[in-house]
Parts: sequence; C-alpha cells; structure tokens
Amino acid sequence: TRNRPEQARAHDGLARAHLALGRAGQAREHARLALDLYEELGVPEAEEVRAFLELSRARAG
Repeated sequence: TRNRPEQARAHDGLARAHLALGRAGQAREHARLALDLYEELGVPEAEEVRAFLELSRARAG
C-alpha cells in the first residue's frame, strides 16, 4: 500500500513498547515486520531495527 513508511514506523514503535513491557517475543515480531518494510523502502532505519533485534535477543537470553 501507499502507507509503507507509516506502517514501518508503527511496527517499530510497537516493537519498542513491547520490549519495554518485557514482551520480547512480541517485540521481535513487530521489529521483523518493521525491518522488512524499511528494507523494502531502502531507508537507513533498517539498520536501527537490526540493532534493536540484537538487543531484544540479548534481553531474551
């Protein structure tokens, strides 16, 4: 759809909120969706989400 950037930002925000609430699994789901969209768009935010995924994996153990 035309709102890919907004969808990516929404998933990114949801990922961060879930991680803050201790829901690492849900955080990773939303982060992966955000990453897919950011990569499709070819924007630098993709690298930030990759780093976030690493952080969420580390917190999950």
